[in-house]
Amino acid sequence: PVPVNLDELGQVFQRRVYREVLVPALRPDEIESEELFLGYLASGDAIGIVLAEPAENPLSAIVGYPYASDRVLLIGYIATRPELRSQGMGAQLLQLAVERWYTPDRFEVVLAEIDDPRSHPGDDAVKRVRFYDRNAAKLLARPYFQPRLSATQDRVGGMLLIALWWAPGAMREGCLPSQ
Repeated sequence: PVPVNLDELGQVFQRRVYREVLVPALRPDEIESEELFLGYLASGDAIGIVLAEPAENPLSAIVGYPYASDRVLLIGYIATRPELRSQGMGAQLLQLAVERWYTPDRFEVVLAEIDDPRSHPGDDAVKRVRFYDRNAAKLLARPYFQPRLSATQDRVGGMLLIALWWAPGAMREGCLPSQ
């Protein structure tokens, strides 16, 4: 598969990523509406990398939400089409994100939200924890829930907040510094 920036192929491609890659991988309360997603991409409030083959057929995607003033990048989604999972695409996307996005001059920390297998039983939650553990993620020892994404959606409890990358000095005793 070929890596492409999510904003390079326009809204038709972005809609396919949303519908064919992200929606099948997430529960309804875990993803914003398609129009809001497209708006975030258009405004630069979301960034993404997609593995595609050929270039117009999305297979897997990573989407990040930069909070520039706080120097934080939240990885909102890493998803692969269900029939293509466990083939290394998530790890490839994570490596591409490291190379392209994770720089101390841009961010101090890169975070992600994942299901806590104790609250979301099933193989997928366990596989995600193992995936991030293999990729040196650090669990932030705090209770966590995903905030409500819209007035019609619920908060998602039973989540873990993890740090995927941090600049030197940005992490201390399993939590982020206050300043």
